[in-house]
Amino acid sequence: LFEKNNFFDILNIDQDVFIRFAKKIQGGYKPNPYHNCTHAADVTQGMHYLVTKGEFVEKADVTNHELAAMYIAAAVHDYEHPGTNNIYQVSTLS
Repeated sequence: LFEKNNFFDILNIDQDVFIRFAKKIQGGYKPNPYHNCTHAADVTQGMHYLVTKGEFVEKADVTNHELAAMYIAAAVHDYEHPGTNNIYQVSTLS
């Protein structure tokens, strides 16, 4: 998506640095049943669908920086998620 939107050039992002960043993010997703790297990719793709098919960028006058931040936020939203819910966290005091 960064390549497709030409963010590397527009936002002056080094591709090698970004790839290392993306690999670190992917490595932070645990192999749990739901909050895993496949879910992160799905949410990111869902964001892309809404942005493109819903004409969100045009309607909300989103800048390139904001769009790049939206994609990154979608990709990292469950980074290092333990795979448990709030009820579990409270009951185990974790």
